Amino acid sequence: MKTPAVSIGIPTYEAGISLIRTLNSIFNQSAFSQIREVIIVVDGNTLTPQVRNRLRHPKVRIVMRPERMGQSSCLNYIFSRVHNGLLLLTNDDVVLDKHATKNFIECYIAQRPDFLAAQAKPLPPKSLFERILFAGQTINTRIASRWLNGDNYLSVNGRMIALSRRLYSNISIPPGLWNNDAYIYLYAKLKNLGFINVNNARVYYKLPGNVADHLRQSYKFHLSQRENEIYFHDSLTRFYKIPVSLSIKAMIHTLFDQPVFTPLYIVFSALTRIWLTISHQSLPNTGYWNTDRSTKLLGGKL
Repeated sequence: MKTPAVSIGIPTYEAGISLIRTLNSIFNQSAFSQIREVIIVVDGNTLTPQVRNRLRHPKVRIVMRPERMGQSSCLNYIFSRVHNGLLLLTNDDVVLDKHATKNFIECYIAQRPDFLAAQAKPLPPKSLFERILFAGQTINTRIASRWLNGDNYLSVNGRMIALSRRLYSNISIPPGLWNNDAYIYLYAKLKNLGFINVNNARVYYKLPGNVADHLRQSYKFHLSQRENEIYFHDSLTRFYKIPVSLSIKAMIHTLFDQPVFTPLYIVFSALTRIWLTISHQSLPNTGYWNTDRSTKLLGGKL
């Protein structure tokens, strides 16, 4: 199969300093010659001169949208503007591993999936709170890798996914949707399109640094099944029901690795679930949410 040309799409509202780190990691890709364009869609916000000057590159195209419409709307815009064989979507607060794009391309050539997901890995935790969340992320990663051999919605993290031309040219994400990475996975599965969790393609992100940011992320995850069932007009329990045995095994294994922080995470996770349940969270009526500021503090050299 011919090596596909790659487009990269980045929807962003914050459009801050962390975006520079993300762009630098894209410019440093070992397969950068295969990347034809990087489309940054700024959703109803502005770019400071400091950021704009650092984004100047022949392959970078910045689209300034005058009104905030939400991430799903930005993704639909990107879908309508690209024409290359593979579309890689990522966020404005991540660092791509040097060979992430290369490994996506190699997997696509070898197996021809229509949907690919990278391994999203947290950067080393620094605070006590981040160490607690790190234990939880370890549990989730273990569940995702063992559940249906990685073919499950937990394996799909919107921080780095890739869509074939057949998929991105036919899908349209509901504008008010929050969990659009789960929507793309469910759409692909219900259309019998191939999905692969690419283990050797990695993207790094920062864990939330405070309870408020963590709860915002949990809120989106908690509502995922309910909101997606509205758009698919069907019960999606078969995709969301995690085997209890896998959850228990993952917690036990992580307990041996992280004996202090795993129990703390289990207690904190239980309290979070109780809060989400008794607070009667309603489904979103807009396609955007408050920014998680602490996850933008990637650090490192710009």
